[in-house]
Amino acid sequence: MRSCRVIWLAVLSLSVLSIRSSRAQGGPTSGLYQIISGHSTECCGIAGEISYPLPNPALGFVELTVDPEQNVARMTFLGQDTHSIFSIAPDGPRSGFTFMFTNGMIFADHIQFGERMPPPGPSSGEPYFNYSVSNSMEVLRIDGMVITPCPGCADFFTQFEHTNVVAVLMPSAVKPRLSLPSVSTDGIFRFTIFDGRSGQTNVVEASTDLFTWTPVSTNVFPPTACPVCPFIEFGDPASTNFIQRFYRAFSMP
Repeated sequence: MRSCRVIWLAVLSLSVLSIRSSRAQGGPTSGLYQIISGHSTECCGIAGEISYPLPNPALGFVELTVDPEQNVARMTFLGQDTHSIFSIAPDGPRSGFTFMFTNGMIFADHIQFGERMPPPGPSSGEPYFNYSVSNSMEVLRIDGMVITPCPGCADFFTQFEHTNVVAVLMPSAVKPRLSLPSVSTDGIFRFTIFDGRSGQTNVVEASTDLFTWTPVSTNVFPPTACPVCPFIEFGDPASTNFIQRFYRAFSMP
């Protein structure tokens, strides 16, 4: 009974979170932004500095979430699928880094993520990042860098910089809604996915910690007609193996 209760609340919470959006008058706007130009630079292994134009398959969107009451913001770099979080994988002695920034301070003309201070020395064990985002309603200008610790490294990229990145706010889209959670007689957790288009592909992911997500189902909204159609009924046979499990869903364009 305890596991069912935890999973049920997870589905309802994610459904609510998926449709939240805020707009601050005259300030930054929460939403999904598409990168239209910019540069990404990696430095400074044996190969020296390498620069790539943006957007690219690994980095095509930016998600910005603004909390006007607390005057803070969160920024996440996403791939062209608008879902995969851009990250640098650990490589040998070099640590990895996930480009998800929290506690950004909102100022009159920009949002600041990280500290504006000189980068740490080579012996530092903590990643360093410093990103500045223009404070406008529908267009972002992003500049910043990340340095990953790698003491004594000479053949690894350790500095990752994004400059002159321009991203424009995408029109709001209806996101899938998870509803009607239940547990069947065989103990399988089930729910229904609403708010999709006929023929649209929907992916359900599951997690035990809200950090690592694994795809567990891919379905297509059927060509049906009714007041709440189309919808997808989902059941997770593996749910009986977990004390708690969280779910989220997204639809392909």
